[in-house]
Amino acid sequence: DTECLTAAGPSPAQQAVHGEGEQLAARLLAALPFNEREVIRLKFQHDLSYREIARITKLSESNVGYLIHTGLKSLRQQMAVIQGAVS
Repeated sequence: DTECLTAAGPSPAQQAVHGEGEQLAARLLAALPFNEREVIRLKFQHDLSYREIARITKLSESNVGYLIHTGLKSLRQQMAVIQGAVS
């Protein structure tokens, strides 16, 4: 009688793909202009509201929203180009 044990969580291959995706995202994020990079970091890494980000960065809430929108749009476009080149 042998038992089959399966690990809970992603396989090594899935971990490698995820790690590569994180590295790519970090490189693309680093290429953004400072203000876009900073507001995206505060929003997604620190889960702050637009109001909190505005207070920290001394920008208006509408400017924070614009920078997040513009930065994410740029990241999506760059990812699409990279994925198109890989396919």
